[in-house]
Amino acid sequence: GNEGTSEVCLGGYDPVRAGTGLSWLSIDPRRGSWEVPMHDVRVNGTAQGLCGAGRSCRAVLDSGCSSIGLPGGMADELAQRIKFTGDDLQCSDPMAALPTIGFVLDGQNFDLTPQEYVEVSPRDPSTCHLRWSDMAGTGRDDPIILGHPFLLRYYSIYDQDNSRVGLAPVAPKATAEGSDGRAAGGEGGG
Repeated sequence: GNEGTSEVCLGGYDPVRAGTGLSWLSIDPRRGSWEVPMHDVRVNGTAQGLCGAGRSCRAVLDSGCSSIGLPGGMADELAQRIKFTGDDLQCSDPMAALPTIGFVLDGQNFDLTPQEYVEVSPRDPSTCHLRWSDMAGTGRDDPIILGHPFLLRYYSIYDQDNSRVGLAPVAPKATAEGSDGRAAGGEGGG
């Protein structure tokens, strides 16, 4: 069978793949995208105030984006807050050297571990980079784009009829294997 990491379910979703802790976030249907209110970014659970002081935050869930796009200098600011330098320790053992970051969406926190937001070079394990970047030509009020690093961690359910998006941690493969033998994981919805 096909052991892909994504699926599209029309008219419902697979609760086995969604794991536990499904959260529903409101969207504004007039926006034309899967945009949710964003309140802040947390580092090891501590609010960073990146959405305050004149910055209105919104986040768009975008399965077509290979990274996390941050507007108006926020990428460098967040890299400084986590003290990312790309040194040997951060690249060889990001889980031990870097903090967890969280996106506070519609009042709920969604964490990413360093393993999920740092990409280590397969050719040179002492080289790595963050899986987020500044989006060229954006201003402080443009939305954050939550692409693959986020959507591979959270199963997403897009409910247009009820103007909401559901997010749940992806169920571990060991517990989410279906009756057809295919392993679950990755992003859901569409």
